[in-house]
Amino acid sequence: MFKIPKKIGEILVEMNSLTRLDLEDFIRKERQPGVFFGDALVEAGFVSEEKVAEALAKQFELPYVNLNFEKVDPEAIKRIPEKTARAYHILPYKIEDRRLCVTVAFPESSRLLSKVRSAVQGSVSFAVASRNAISLALDLHYQGQRIEQRLRPHKQLRVYYKLFDPATGEYMEDLCSGRIVNLSSTGIAFIGPLTRRLLRLLKAKTGKYYLALAIEVPYAAQPARVVSEIRWVTDADTKPGEYRFGLRFMKFPHEDDKKLVGRLIAKLRYENLYKNRSKF
Repeated sequence: MFKIPKKIGEILVEMNSLTRLDLEDFIRKERQPGVFFGDALVEAGFVSEEKVAEALAKQFELPYVNLNFEKVDPEAIKRIPEKTARAYHILPYKIEDRRLCVTVAFPESSRLLSKVRSAVQGSVSFAVASRNAISLALDLHYQGQRIEQRLRPHKQLRVYYKLFDPATGEYMEDLCSGRIVNLSSTGIAFIGPLTRRLLRLLKAKTGKYYLALAIEVPYAAQPARVVSEIRWVTDADTKPGEYRFGLRFMKFPHEDDKKLVGRLIAKLRYENLYKNRSKF
């Protein structure tokens, strides 16, 4: 007999991620047509994107993977070309019993799952991850080598960071430093230590966390300062106690800070093009 899956809202209530009262109140309100119910809940601030992904996994009886903490196998990445992974918005993250495990954000699309099976050589299994986490992981694991090549002339570029509470404007920890491995106009990735307090907060998954950053800019009199939201943290596979951080820029204290980041990005792109002109 065909089993009708539970609705996302009901699953979130069962997970204690949403109260029955909030769900009923939200249902009564007008919503934009064509917007997925879970996305609307996230946009309204009722639940996190990760909780919606977890509920989707329960709805379709698939494993849920939090890519913010999952260690991704480089061999799995090699099994699916970047163009295919981006076209279908998927991320291969491990190989288990000779089966490629792939995260998807839209498990309800049987057509998408069928296309992925056709694109993969061999057997494949699926898990659910949030769209944002997949997007960030795609940039990290497929673009990482190209970006690190760009940064090679500036291996010593540093970023200094503190846990920050934007509501009070207070710093919550001592200063740490890390080395930059990825930089764009919207965010940054770096390798550095993870304090016990921050590790405890991230594992608790009780909300969003922010770092106040000071980004080193060569030939500038001062670093570029920006408040950034932590999007993921994974093992760095470098030295014990080091982690890879992925952050999205939220607020530059001054317009000059934003300009400094733009200058640094332009400098890195120019140097990479100049030094590797024959490759283009």
